[in-house]
Amino acid sequence: NGLTQHECSKLVAELSEVACRESHRPSWRPADAEVNAQGAWQPTWENGDAFAYHTGSAARYFELHNAEDPAFAPAVARIAETSPKGLVLALNYALGHGSEMALANASDTTVHPQVYTAIGALKLEILQHEFVPTATTALEPAKATNFAALRAQLEAVVPGAGSYYHEGDYLTEAFQADFWGSSYAELAATKSRYDPRNVFTCHQCVGSENSPASCGRRLGGDADPVLV
Repeated sequence: NGLTQHECSKLVAELSEVACRESHRPSWRPADAEVNAQGAWQPTWENGDAFAYHTGSAARYFELHNAEDPAFAPAVARIAETSPKGLVLALNYALGHGSEMALANASDTTVHPQVYTAIGALKLEILQHEFVPTATTALEPAKATNFAALRAQLEAVVPGAGSYYHEGDYLTEAFQADFWGSSYAELAATKSRYDPRNVFTCHQCVGSENSPASCGRRLGGDADPVLV
């Protein structure tokens, strides 16, 4: 959708088995979206939820030298076999080996520096539940043990690798290094400058290690334990 017949034909010129078909009524709506009562598009997986992520996940960037290591693919396959939901190999989280245009302003952005050297990310979807746990929800030892084992396997495959914040490990204590790496010092300084009283905070956000609130609570701290 969105391409002219000429543009499409030019893109697939070397693919003899592919043909462009013109549509008189193109639609930008994604295939998995539906029109809600307000006329807006909404993915079907969000139906009935104000916040639809009911899955804990852990992710790590990997670079070209990782992928070229003969031990990498078998190790990743073993993790996929062990994980209840398999493993996602995501290629849309990083810009390693990207074009000069894509990397032109990389130094001006305070994401984890590995975003610009990694070629993808390994992502595990774990700790799925059908309800929102509370402080009284009982810990399930088997799931917690499996989660810890998967985290260890992922770390062993790409030791010290960074992670995408929004789908990273909710329980990591080293969130500063995992999610922002060497960019964290600049981010923390900016946070301190514009929010010296740390009014705005959330779980594993920049500066949350200075917050006594539950959203800034760290594992092993003085506050009540965080449930798995």
